Amino acid sequence: MLESLEKLLPTRKDCEEQRHKPVKTLKRSMFPAINGGDEDSPLAMALDLHAPKGDKSEKVEIKNENWQKLEVGPLSPYKRLIHLNLSMNKIGAIAGAFDCPLLQTLSMSDNQLKELSPHLLAKCGLLKTLTLDLNQFRKIANMEGLYSLEELSLANNQL
Repeated sequence: MLESLEKLLPTRKDCEEQRHKPVKTLKRSMFPAINGGDEDSPLAMALDLHAPKGDKSEKVEIKNENWQKLEVGPLSPYKRLIHLNLSMNKIGAIAGAFDCPLLQTLSMSDNQLKELSPHLLAKCGLLKTLTLDLNQFRKIANMEGLYSLEELSLANNQL
């Protein structure tokens, strides 16, 4: 039994060869000029984990984070993004503007949002579905320019 287990373990030679192989993994965080310097932001780190195709991703879902304030700058390279789900992240405020011209679905349910900033969605002209359920909205404003919007969900807010 012991002999069969030893066959599964790498030899010293295998370990030494592995140690000298170059690492070919590149991360967006290695290129701050591309990221606008936001490589250490919580969103940038989450994108590294949840966007397997990098800035070519069409769908990104990031849930169960604890973000009081969300800086959306790290999303700017994601020009092909069509579906974005940022639900259940305890987001209280959003800084910046989504620069996702192909975005069609945005879900920010189950956060702590009270308002949308004036230019937050200005560059999302193709947005069809906006889901803002389970937040703390008392009124809705700053929806100008969303001419493609077909569905707006605001269930369980304070409207």
